[in-house]
Amino acid sequence: MRVAWVKYARASTAPPDAATLTFVRVVWPVLVQPMEPAGLTADAIEHFLLSNPFTPSEPALERVRRALTRWHEDKWHVVLDGMLSEGERVRVREGVNTVTRCLLALKTKYKSEGTGF
Repeated sequence: MRVAWVKYARASTAPPDAATLTFVRVVWPVLVQPMEPAGLTADAIEHFLLSNPFTPSEPALERVRRALTRWHEDKWHVVLDGMLSEGERVRVREGVNTVTRCLLALKTKYKSEGTGF
């Protein structure tokens, strides 16, 4: 799990390499990196975000908010639209949209619970 989080953290600080960027090269917020957008499920995303070994006391709602900043679809579309072939662009866009929808649902869930955990 630590290895997955290290990769995820590194990917957030390094800009994507346009020459090699594909769906499978994106470091998605799940423990097991998917081969297709269908592998990005709400359960897998929630499990990954709540399992961060580097910030064990951080409230779940704050983790989700931070992830939303990283995965917001508007941010990704601006960056990726000119970098990918059409086929990869469709797959990455679908993945980003899925992650964003899942994160928004998690944000609502944790806000309604009022605990953040």
